[in-house]
Amino acid sequence: MDMERANLQQLGRDFEECERERLELEREKSEKQTALTNYRAIPERIRQQELRLRDIQKIFQDVKTRVLDIRSQQDQLSIEKAEATLEYANAVEHLRVLHEEFIKLKIRHIEAFSDLEILKDRNTEHRDRLEAKNNELKDAMQEVKAMSVAVKEMMKQANKVVQLSQHQPDLAALLSSLVDHTVDQLEADIDSEKARLELTHGGSSNLIKEFEEREKQIQKLRGKLSEFEAQLAEFDHAINEIRGKWEPKLDEIVKSISDAFSDSFARIGCAGQVTLDKAEDEAGADGEPRGSDFDQWSIQIHVKFREHENLSLLDSHRQSGGERAVSTIFYLMALQSLSASPFRVVDEINQGMDPRNERMVHGRLVDIACAPSENGGGGQYFLITPKLLSGLVYKPGMRVLCIYSGEHMPKDYEQLDFGQAVQRMRAIRDRGRAIEDPTQRSNGHVDVHA
Repeated sequence: MDMERANLQQLGRDFEECERERLELEREKSEKQTALTNYRAIPERIRQQELRLRDIQKIFQDVKTRVLDIRSQQDQLSIEKAEATLEYANAVEHLRVLHEEFIKLKIRHIEAFSDLEILKDRNTEHRDRLEAKNNELKDAMQEVKAMSVAVKEMMKQANKVVQLSQHQPDLAALLSSLVDHTVDQLEADIDSEKARLELTHGGSSNLIKEFEEREKQIQKLRGKLSEFEAQLAEFDHAINEIRGKWEPKLDEIVKSISDAFSDSFARIGCAGQVTLDKAEDEAGADGEPRGSDFDQWSIQIHVKFREHENLSLLDSHRQSGGERAVSTIFYLMALQSLSASPFRVVDEINQGMDPRNERMVHGRLVDIACAPSENGGGGQYFLITPKLLSGLVYKPGMRVLCIYSGEHMPKDYEQLDFGQAVQRMRAIRDRGRAIEDPTQRSNGHVDVHA
């Protein structure tokens, strides 16, 4: 009984083992059937994927064709835009010419109106003058009538004189000598005879009196002259004393400016100096300079831009516009240590300069602005310019401000973030470098937001 029970238990265990093997075999059978089904479905899936690939390639080709069409349209639109821009520019130019013509016509109208007013005034003036001349003519006619009466009376008297001269030989000789004399000559002879008579009858006493009065006046003037010369000598002495105090300081200031100016020119391989031109002074009574020509003193700038040249005075004839611009900005920078202004504003520093001069001036300006105060630097500069060369010298303490304005600014300009624009530019640049050289990778991370 016990043996049968043991056999029964063993059979139970064997049954369970067989059941597990059956289940395992069924599972393997199911997996292999599934794999077989999948294997048989692979060609169909490949065919479907190939169809899908062809559809995608067709779509890509269509997109590529559309892109090419859009680019072609973009080129055409760019050409049309350029043509429209040229037409707009021509229209603006035509409008400018018309506006100038309008301004000229307006000026001519104003001038014509002004001329009309002037002509009206002249017409009124001419009318007044004509009326005055008519009055003068009437007065002259009356005078002619009066003179005619007087002439007739004088003719009567002349006839009487002629009749008397026939009986008096001396009177006849006098009349014959006066035949060629004019009225003015006769009046002059009469005045001469009157003066001679006055000198003969009491004129000598008047001459002596006038001589004595003039002598007294001369003595007074001589006294005043001596007094003025003494005052002038005192003024000259005071001027020379004051001049002795400030002239050495002025010479020292000019020398300081000249040293800074010469140093700037030496750094660019040229030469320059600043001098004080003192006009020749007049000598006073004591033989010393009177110092009356201070208003003729002037600062003179001498420069040399080429080795074979000598230092020459800076003017509009010897140097070019760019050379004058360089000299001017260097002179202004030489004045920096003497000026108490906290900052300087320089507008269009590169006007008239070629790239070489512009680069030299910018570098020198950066050196001075960023130098310590004990070396003549420390002043703040505002450079205002629409254009600067690339690759210029930049030092700590400098700041570049880009001002964006104009009619082409977008409506949402307040939302513009130029910091993000710079980051995007850097990201695009790094991406381009990575494409050119795949072995290089940027270690930095740039966030780009649309």
